[in-house]
Amino acid sequence: MEISKNQALETRQRTDLVLSERIEEVGKMVWRLDMILSFPLSEQQIESWARHIIRLCPDVTKERLEEIIDKYLTGEWTYDKDQGIANIIWHINNPSGAVWNPQ
Repeated sequence: MEISKNQALETRQRTDLVLSERIEEVGKMVWRLDMILSFPLSEQQIESWARHIIRLCPDVTKERLEEIIDKYLTGEWTYDKDQGIANIIWHINNPSGAVWNPQ
């Protein structure tokens, strides 16, 4: 079955919309880290971090991100400012709560 150009365009537009909504949702979670960083995150940084999270951990849920960020904000987990977004990616991929040790 061949897809027409219009169908392909409509599919692409729907995909872009879903991705845009997902970036916004993840971006809202990432923005909360602004409270513990020594510098404010720009909109471009937030979007970039959100895109990286979505690309590297496409199945992560909003609830899981909230849980991870809450643990940073409460001090339960240490956020290594030198590692940046790698902190989040590591904790998404290590749900046991193992201690983050970038060395």
